[in-house]
Amino acid sequence: MLQCVDRHGISAEMSGREGSPPDEVARLKRLRELSIVSTGSDPVLDALVHAACLAADTPIGLITLLDSERQWFKSKWGIEGDGSRRTDAFCDHTIRSSKTFVVPDAARDVRFADNPFVTGGDKIRFYAGVPLEIEPGLRLGSLCVLDRVPRRLGADVRGLLDRLARCVVERLLQSEDRYLLSRIDPGRLDRAKPTRRRWHSRKRR
Repeated sequence: MLQCVDRHGISAEMSGREGSPPDEVARLKRLRELSIVSTGSDPVLDALVHAACLAADTPIGLITLLDSERQWFKSKWGIEGDGSRRTDAFCDHTIRSSKTFVVPDAARDVRFADNPFVTGGDKIRFYAGVPLEIEPGLRLGSLCVLDRVPRRLGADVRGLLDRLARCVVERLLQSEDRYLLSRIDPGRLDRAKPTRRRWHSRKRR
């Protein structure tokens, strides 16, 4: 389970685990195709964020999506606002790798010690984010949990967050499917029906 971090030593989890930046052109193109940044709240995603907070025993949880300049809160628990500058986003580090990104104590990590989420009113100290990989190599954001005290992430909780992140990806893809279906012209479907009937008739012969 989650334990307090040793304040006298920097955990190995805090060392650089990010990979090279993702293919940003392809990533942003896929984000636009999903048409999900501008859509409203989703009760299923809200439930998944709450489940992540319960699993990790944290007061804050987010599903984030990152465009070229901003991090958007697609769903949130325990925090205000609708997003932030991408340059301030912990999740910008998360999408650089297919693995879970963990910051046990942000105040003692040189990458985040001056971050406004750490120094401002949110007072974030702990972060763990699982990348939302829609397709191989295309990570649009993250499912993340945050706390105001330093912590570690146990292997059992990490596994639960990984599974919840896969559920988030499936839900986002379902949103895309619904959007695509809404764009279909019913008249074209009606015109296609006689063609399908003729094809099935020839097949039976």
